[in-house]
Amino acid sequence: MGIINKIYSKKNIIPSSKIYSDHLTIERTENFHIHIRNLRIELDRNEYKSLSLAFIFAYIKWMLFGFKKNKPADNDILFKSKLPKSPSILNGFTTSDELRVELQQWADYVQIHYKNLRLDFTVDEAHEFISSVSDSLDEIEKNKSQTDRVRRVGFSHKSVPNLSLLEGDEKNSEFWTKWEETKNLKNPFLSSTLGKDGHSIEEPYRKDGTQNIFSFHLDELYFTSLYEKTFHNEFGYADNKFLPLLFRKEFATLYLKKGHMSEEEIIETNYFKLISKNFSEKPRDGSKNTIYANPMNQAKRFISLINSMKTGIGRNTKEFDEKFGEAIHEFGASAYNYKSGEKFSHIGKISDGEKMITCMVFGTSIHVKDGLHRIAILKSLKDLDLLNITHINCYLINPRDIYGNSFKQNIFIVFKNMMPRKVFGLGLISKFKQLFRKF
Repeated sequence: MGIINKIYSKKNIIPSSKIYSDHLTIERTENFHIHIRNLRIELDRNEYKSLSLAFIFAYIKWMLFGFKKNKPADNDILFKSKLPKSPSILNGFTTSDELRVELQQWADYVQIHYKNLRLDFTVDEAHEFISSVSDSLDEIEKNKSQTDRVRRVGFSHKSVPNLSLLEGDEKNSEFWTKWEETKNLKNPFLSSTLGKDGHSIEEPYRKDGTQNIFSFHLDELYFTSLYEKTFHNEFGYADNKFLPLLFRKEFATLYLKKGHMSEEEIIETNYFKLISKNFSEKPRDGSKNTIYANPMNQAKRFISLINSMKTGIGRNTKEFDEKFGEAIHEFGASAYNYKSGEKFSHIGKISDGEKMITCMVFGTSIHVKDGLHRIAILKSLKDLDLLNITHINCYLINPRDIYGNSFKQNIFIVFKNMMPRKVFGLGLISKFKQLFRKF
């Protein structure tokens, strides 16, 4: 949340981190460590007590509000207090006075320390982060070199500067120093960009669950579905990859580059070889309980779908629905065989007249369930710079299974932390067992 004068650098990145992707841990070591995915915060005992109190009080207050879902215009303060200005006074182990970039001995692992924060990256992620910061350096230096610029001195500033601790030509500065200067903004609590292209963020930029429709980052969804093995995709998983998705992507990329493929060329592809396999062969394609009944017909349906999506139609739109209907008319719906020999025709999820990619929660991840061909095409179009897209809409089959999103799951998380030697660090379960053995 902020009022932006100018964006110095910006790039689209995959939301999930590769290191500690789903990590949430509180550790008591030489100090207190709170790990939230790839972010670590160091605290002394006083800061940890204050933060724990803040979370407990804020959660209870939010609960009394009826777990209200806030909108950008809301600014409900759930807890307010202070901390000592100097971090971790009560623990000499914390290194809050350094800015440090480290290459770790563990393969492909970089840590960036800033005061009492630590970020964990792969080498590629670190390069992405540091290069983006570097892109803004020239503009930052121009601003820094202005001799009459307004400077904050001392401590305890907020977004709005402390007027008694400012130096420079405040009256002639293009930058704001008083709250009254927000008077022309519709809502000063909204994230806003100033200037001729100025705007405020009033609506979410991606779908977050209305009618079970969510927006997911295309690359993240693709790589999660490609590299993570589940009971749902084990029939096609080999060499640490889900081959049906990998070979769809290969096929789509090849066809988009060539523009045409004969039956002989189709037969030579990894995609066709995989969809031609029987139940007894592994890895194979199809689904957990089915295989394709007519591989060549399916490959031609895939090519028809590639052509449809290449023209710009087909990314969950009604025009795509009509074009997809042409593919069904020409080649028929996807035809599958069950092990019993019974045949099954599959079209896919339809929501409000639109073909939807469907996704499913597995543990802490989201995987594509139905729509592997479309995901592969979108990924190919993006990688070939034929399509500028970051997020896609999916129908999520089991949103209540999003990790931590239900009372049942939270009870499970609590009991998981009650394993021996883990309840408050006391191992209460093992002690209770020892007590009952005596009787």
